[in-house]
Amino acid sequence: MVYSILRKLLFSLDPEISHNLVLRGLSVVKPILMEIFNQRRFERFRFWNIEFLGKLGLAGGLDKNCDLGSLWSAFGFGFVEIGTVTPLPQEGNPKPRLFRIEKELAIINRMGFNNIGTMAIKERLKRDPRTLYQ
Repeated sequence: MVYSILRKLLFSLDPEISHNLVLRGLSVVKPILMEIFNQRRFERFRFWNIEFLGKLGLAGGLDKNCDLGSLWSAFGFGFVEIGTVTPLPQEGNPKPRLFRIEKELAIINRMGFNNIGTMAIKERLKRDPRTLYQ
């Protein structure tokens, strides 16, 4: 029931606004979700001499600026690709740039490479207590 209400609300908004609201909402409950993460047991595996927390990964673009970082592990993701990061911050393509195709249960992403830049991303990764960044 909560899901259907939340979905209806989010789908009544512009897709990019919905996306940003969800990321902000998750950041609010991050401490609770990280506690769940701390209690999880992962089946780690190695690939190309890299150890991963699990076999399921999150594709690039959902968390473009690494706002949530290791929080994705609380949802079961063993690794995360944040997406394209450019040397300097940039805005990406003009809006609107994210489109829903509800009939097909699809989305078209024409965001471009909007991001806060490599140095800002590097600092976020360094501050994240569970990141593998060294």
